[in-house]
Amino acid sequence: MKKYILVLLLGLVTMVGGCVPFGMAILNATNANQVLHEAIPINKNYQSSVIHVDTNNFVMPALKIHLTSNEISKNTTSQNNEYDAKYRFPINLIISDKLNTKIHEYNGKLDWSQGTKTYELNAVNARQGEVIVEIDLDKILIPEPGDIKISVFVGDDTFYYAKLQTVDLLIYDNIHKHTSNILTGIAIIIGGIIIFIFGLVMVILKQSTTPKTTVPDTMNKNNDLSQDDNENQNTVVNTTANRSSINTSAMLCHLATFAGLIIPFGGILGPLIMWQIKKDDAAFINRHGIAAVNFHLSMAIYYFVSFLLAFIIIGFFFLIILAITDLILTIIASIKASNGEEYKYPLTIQFIKIPN
Repeated sequence: MKKYILVLLLGLVTMVGGCVPFGMAILNATNANQVLHEAIPINKNYQSSVIHVDTNNFVMPALKIHLTSNEISKNTTSQNNEYDAKYRFPINLIISDKLNTKIHEYNGKLDWSQGTKTYELNAVNARQGEVIVEIDLDKILIPEPGDIKISVFVGDDTFYYAKLQTVDLLIYDNIHKHTSNILTGIAIIIGGIIIFIFGLVMVILKQSTTPKTTVPDTMNKNNDLSQDDNENQNTVVNTTANRSSINTSAMLCHLATFAGLIIPFGGILGPLIMWQIKKDDAAFINRHGIAAVNFHLSMAIYYFVSFLLAFIIIGFFFLIILAITDLILTIIASIKASNGEEYKYPLTIQFIKIPN
């Protein structure tokens, strides 16, 4: 049984480890460095001076545009804005080295429905809209020594007839592509889920497999044991099997919280359902089930409070500490239950009184 518990724990650790690549992607996104922010003319060619950029990672140009539009689209997906302003401005952007050798060219459109955008102003109603939005363009690798010039042309909108008020050119370096981190994280988490499910299935199968309660065959070959001895031995085997089954059920009351990794609110529903199913089988199971339900209800309250505090940063640290504490204490409680020992969770509000 214990080796399958270790498989469960390995799955959990693997899933937690899968969060690391996502964290790396977020960290890399915050490390972008702005090397240029300059206003450029509308409907005229612009040529920048020489800019030095970091060549170790990607460079990304972006355009920040301030526009008004009378062409409006009703937004059926966003919860923030009911309407979108439509616009489509032609753009040609060329990146070259300081000797005017072309490195990259972007020839396309700044379109309201395409691209990665960051809104600074999005005041749109059913009749008109005013928007300030930053639109990211291609991510490019720049060769050494990293000295580049930018040529940009942004034309008029002849499709929706939106009007540009201002256009700013922005250049960022130290940009990372996050695809590999995201795919790696997803793969690790899926692997952890598979390992966890395998361990859980084996624990359940182990519990459902009832050991033989008959006396070994040597008894048939040897008549030295009396009838009383046979009955005593059967009683011992039955008692041992029953004790093991009780311990396993108590352990599953704690491990059921990991259903929350797959099912919404499963962290509470898992222990609650397991306790309700098994509580009448033995007082030991009932006590462990109540302890698990009380603890995870308490943790849900602590998580909620920490989430609210996340708006003043400190809540993020509380969330991390709570997640680690939750995992460690659940593992300890599961091992204690598997060994037939009582366990009292710390930091627990006694919603349900545990009987003596």
